[in-house]
Amino acid sequence: MRKYLCSMLISILFLSCNSNSKKIDNEFSNLEIDRTKISKYAFEYLDEFSINPPENWERLETKYENKKVVIYQSAATKMNYNLQTLDLFNKRSNNSLMSISLIKPDSAGQNIYNNYVDFIKMKFRNNQIKMENFVHQSRDIKVIEIRKQNLMSLRFLFLSSGFNIFQIEFTFNPENADEEIEFLKSSIASIKFNNWS
Repeated sequence: MRKYLCSMLISILFLSCNSNSKKIDNEFSNLEIDRTKISKYAFEYLDEFSINPPENWERLETKYENKKVVIYQSAATKMNYNLQTLDLFNKRSNNSLMSISLIKPDSAGQNIYNNYVDFIKMKFRNNQIKMENFVHQSRDIKVIEIRKQNLMSLRFLFLSSGFNIFQIEFTFNPENADEEIEFLKSSIASIKFNNWS
C-alpha cells in the first residue's frame, strides 16, 4: 500500500502535460473551519506553520525520498528545485492522498516562486488547469487545480521564511470531488502560520 501511494505521489508530481489556465471561481476566498471535517490533531512543519489534516485521513509512517525537479527556462539555462516530502496522509476508503512538501531551488535567484508556477502550467498544459490567489492570515496562497482523466489535484503554494516554497497537495478521484473539497477546505482553513517578517 505504501509503495503504491508513494508511486502515485511521484507520478502526480512529474506527469508531463499542458495548460488551459483558468481561474477558480473564488472557491477558497472565504475559508471557514468545520471541526467535524478535520482531525483534532495539528501537525507543525519546520517551525513555520501547522495544519490539521481532514478527518479520517491517516498519517503514513514512512521514509520519503527527496526528488529533484529540473526546470528548463530556455535552451541555454535551467533551474533546479529539490522537492522534499515532509509528510503524507491517506484516506484509506478511496486512496485519496495529502502530501506536504518543501520545494527549494539549488541556488538563489529572482522569480523563484513564479518560475515554479510556470513550470506546473507547462507540465500540465494539455489538461484543464485553474488557478486562484487568496489570502489566509495575511499570507498569500496560490491554489492550482489540475484535472487529468481519473485524477484531480489541488495544490496550495506559499512562501517560507527562507523564500522556499511550501506545497500542500490533495489528490483524489474527480468522482469524489464534491465531498473531498469540503473536507480539505476546512483543513486549509486550519493552517496557522508562525510569525516572521
